[in-house]
Amino acid sequence: MSLTNQSAPLKKMLSLCEKLKLNINDDIVKFCIAAVLMCGKRHDINYEHALLSAYKSPSIILMNALQGTREYQLFLKALNFEIKQYVNHSPSF
Repeated sequence: MSLTNQSAPLKKMLSLCEKLKLNINDDIVKFCIAAVLMCGKRHDINYEHALLSAYKSPSIILMNALQGTREYQLFLKALNFEIKQYVNHSPSF
């Protein structure tokens, strides 16, 4: 997985977080973004509903399991890159 093939979905998720007033620098929000995108590539899901659902009741066990995967680490790297870009180009931050 490269940064280029994740850039557009990550940007959409960051815009959604801004709309929902979620702190994109919060580790739980980052976890939720990664989890939703990882599920979303396998299923046709409503990103807003999935993000809010994951955020309202995150599972510590699932968070720990997911954080130990290579795929999550790649998502997190891409997400942190996009957050820096988003914050630098967004007038509301």
